Amino acid sequence: MKHVTPQLSIPLGIHAHNDCALAVANSLSAVDAGAVLIQGTVNGYGERCGNADLISVIANLQLKMGKECLPEPRLEAVNRALPLCE
Repeated sequence: MKHVTPQLSIPLGIHAHNDCALAVANSLSAVDAGAVLIQGTVNGYGERCGNADLISVIANLQLKMGKECLPEPRLEAVNRALPLCE
């Protein structure tokens, strides 16, 4: 992705499945390589072994990589909605 991104004039993203328990890691790596969109699901529910868990992705991007994904009011809204996803 690092080699392709500079050659394109369109934003790139990732849609990772969790077949080997690497969807979050692959998503974070894609962002590090230039991706600006991550497709995933809350709690990782999805086809096959699931998709990238956006809760884990957001936490890692904001707290460990210093990239703002959601402003504070949106994070609070997600936090209130999480019990509804169980």
